[in-house]
Amino acid sequence: MEIERRLLSFLLKELRSDPKTVILYGPRQAGKTTLIQQALAKTDLPFIQLNGDDLRTQELLGRADLNQLKTVVGANRLLVIDEAQRIENIGLTLNLSSIITRYISSRRGQRPSIWQTRSTNH
Repeated sequence: MEIERRLLSFLLKELRSDPKTVILYGPRQAGKTTLIQQALAKTDLPFIQLNGDDLRTQELLGRADLNQLKTVVGANRLLVIDEAQRIENIGLTLNLSSIITRYISSRRGQRPSIWQTRSTNH
């Protein structure tokens, strides 16, 4: 059964607007990941989803390497990072990803977005 949420329609609307970073945060087990999954199921945007609990993701996003980030994002217009608070230097990396956003937008005339979820009690 799909949980109805007001935030779902907001997130879907945001996907169609200018490039941005959207951060969902709240207490553990509040449904942040479920909300993201519901939004992804309702969008036709190509996306890549990573999890900050994964050691490879931590290594990949723990350092701000523009070429590596371009490779990871590829042709996707949406980058989703669950449990992002577990990734060292994620703020710096996401700042770099705003550069990627501008790069992809100018190259394809499209507007990618980046979503990040985090718990408030970590």
